[in-house]
Amino acid sequence: MMASESIFNDDCMELLFFETLLKLDFRYITEVMYECFERYFMYINELYGQIVTNSAFESAFEVHETKLIGIEALWEILLCARNTKVYKSATEFLHRIYKKMSPSLVEKLNEIKEELLMNCME
Repeated sequence: MMASESIFNDDCMELLFFETLLKLDFRYITEVMYECFERYFMYINELYGQIVTNSAFESAFEVHETKLIGIEALWEILLCARNTKVYKSATEFLHRIYKKMSPSLVEKLNEIKEELLMNCME
């Protein structure tokens, strides 16, 4: 979802993400709601320069920051969602995020793995 493709401006998109999507009860998130969350997650993080996407391929992206906006919500979806398909999608997306690190983040790999383990244990 590139800015030029949206009928909303960036402020409206941010408001929707921060004030609606991040405040959902993730235990009851549906597949459609999750797809919406994932698209906005990518959009907001790209807007803030934390993820760089390749507009030619929707699935092609590179992560430039470990503290992504909404990453806690993604973890909460993964840990709390009662819908099996949502759980699986969130797991796959989180795995893709950690595999698509920029070269500068690869240097911090041990630190990132430790943070990932701590999130899993909480």
